[in-house]
Amino acid sequence: RNKKNYLVLYLLSHISFLFYVYIFGLNYIYTLLLGLMVYNLSAELYMHRGLSHNHFKFSDNVQMILNILYSMCNFGSILVSISAHYNHHKFMDQQNDPHDFRRLGVFRTIIKDWDNYSPDKNVMRNLIKNKNLRDQHFNHQKYSIISVLFFPFVPMISFWAINLIFIVTHTGNYKDSAINIPFLYPLMWGSEMHYDHHLNPSKKKMHDYDLIYYLGELIKSK
Repeated sequence: RNKKNYLVLYLLSHISFLFYVYIFGLNYIYTLLLGLMVYNLSAELYMHRGLSHNHFKFSDNVQMILNILYSMCNFGSILVSISAHYNHHKFMDQQNDPHDFRRLGVFRTIIKDWDNYSPDKNVMRNLIKNKNLRDQHFNHQKYSIISVLFFPFVPMISFWAINLIFIVTHTGNYKDSAINIPFLYPLMWGSEMHYDHHLNPSKKKMHDYDLIYYLGELIKSK
């Protein structure tokens, strides 16, 4: 699956969303809140804190559901996303940071033109041993298409929410671009404390009202 496929599906999700607004009226806009919930559960809780930073472990059934939700966001292979996130922490603000918007430019970051980023083979080799992750890696596109056609509020809000992480929370100085933006809490549920996260990636709870942390505690494996 190439970069063009992602962009076409994101464009179609915006068109589909406007079509549903026309059919069902302006109240359909409230579905974006449901899309935001899908994004935070699957991308921020599951992919980011759970898989990339090992803050939480989830049962096979929960993983299966979250893999589907992640695929609906149109982020592609979760294995590639985890590998990119590893490199983001390892090389933040350096040449090998896959989504450093100050080097790539805002437009290239928004459309995820990451210099033809190649995933770390060792990371991929270890992650693909997990059956649920392997299934998502090979089957994510069909869920993206279903989402674009019937639930366009999911990929649409996910497209803009992920760019809050890539761009807005990396507007610090050139030596340390990650910043905290507390007023974004209603959208980011704890991930708005981006500087604190980079300062201590192993820290599970960003503050007393970290909703993503509490959701992780609720659905993690016992």
